[in-house]
Amino acid sequence: MVVKGIIIDPQSRQPVAILQDTKGTLFLPIWIGLPEATALARGIGDIQSTRPMTHDLIVAILERMEAKVSRVIISDIKESTFYATIVLLSEKSEIQIDSRPSDALVLALKAKVPIYVTEKVMTEAKALNSSEMNDEARSTTGYGLKVQELTPQLATHFQVSEEGVLVSEVLPQTAADRAGIKRGDIILEVNHRKPAGVKDFKELLNQHEGEEVSLTILRNRETFLVALRRSQGVSR
Repeated sequence: MVVKGIIIDPQSRQPVAILQDTKGTLFLPIWIGLPEATALARGIGDIQSTRPMTHDLIVAILERMEAKVSRVIISDIKESTFYATIVLLSEKSEIQIDSRPSDALVLALKAKVPIYVTEKVMTEAKALNSSEMNDEARSTTGYGLKVQELTPQLATHFQVSEEGVLVSEVLPQTAADRAGIKRGDIILEVNHRKPAGVKDFKELLNQHEGEEVSLTILRNRETFLVALRRSQGVSR
């Protein structure tokens, strides 16, 4: 994963670190404190201070002790709280240290080492962010794709309004797959109408059952149109 940036939750006004996988299809928001967000922002911008800040000091101490940060892992989530592990390497051993995600991410940026997220965290964090939706609401039948709500955090990150849905899965050899839709795409419009969420998106598609529909897709900050027709015998 890479740190894509920091946004402000419009409801809680709390900073949110946005992690993105290297393929640009998966996103993980992690809520952090304001001081930690400031340190992370300095790391993202590779801003050097005249005197060592806390995380610079940690890296310097490790170097003097002939140890180094090898990688950091967002390793667990319990009761909506994320946990991280900092992996250190020395001449004799590998050491794992429990850490807050914010500190681990800053150290990863300062030491320029990889950031990993466990599958458990990605699965449970996704369920947490969409807990108000059940499986039926998230699924779109007949087209071979599954969508989820565009959360305020993701909407802010993509610089779009909260109207629209995020494609979370595309089944191979289906209408969505043949149309070129990819996981991580944002569907902004169905036949030039903006869906207000997953339920509204599903209703708009059902209004044109058996017909070709035009979808306005946002990908990598560029929009384009996709023609989509329901596949026979496919249900998801």
